[in-house]
Amino acid sequence: MSGPFDHKAKSQRHFTLAEKLAEVEREIAWRKRSYPKAVKKKRMAADVAAARIDLLRAIARDYRAAMRGSPVPPTRENAR
Repeated sequence: MSGPFDHKAKSQRHFTLAEKLAEVEREIAWRKRSYPKAVKKKRMAADVAAARIDLLRAIARDYRAAMRGSPVPPTRENAR
């Protein structure tokens, strides 16, 4: 079996936008399951948890836009 995380893969592997998006979406799902538990146990503030999930959602939107060939939506950095 081989895939993007095959142990024989090159250390300088280049990932496609689709692979990057899939990984970001997996991470969003994991955070949505895990962060509420961390907040409940007071290991993380609710606003920090929400901001970290929102950040990954923004990254996912950027990858989707790039895959469609659309310009990346403006951010604080590139809106100036």
